[in-house]
Amino acid sequence: MGLSLVPADDPEGELRAEGSYTAFNDFRFQVAAADGIDLAAMDGYGGARAWVTSSSPLVPLLDHADSGGELTADECARIIPRLSEILELWWDTDPEPADPASPRPQMHVPYGRRLVEVMRACVGRQVSLLFA
Repeated sequence: MGLSLVPADDPEGELRAEGSYTAFNDFRFQVAAADGIDLAAMDGYGGARAWVTSSSPLVPLLDHADSGGELTADECARIIPRLSEILELWWDTDPEPADPASPRPQMHVPYGRRLVEVMRACVGRQVSLLFA
């Protein structure tokens, strides 16, 4: 069983970003690294650094439980531009992974683009993104 990120108004619909919990965790570590955040140093990931010390628009996505809960449409709207920039950078440059044991960030681009698509739908429909 994996993680599905879906619009709150259609949780059983086809518009969803799906993957394993492990893949989602790796995706978030790679996104954080691309944004200059060391997730291992952050509260909730084994570190002690508080999230209030980061001004990144990605904080709601990074500082969220793997399952259950939601992101608001406004949070999605703030996340989309920076996440899209990172995905395009990965696609264009194929950088080394933050962790040598992880897949290259470019491997996450299809999932990331799907997540952005789902987030855009949530923003357009003014509904939350559910972690299901």
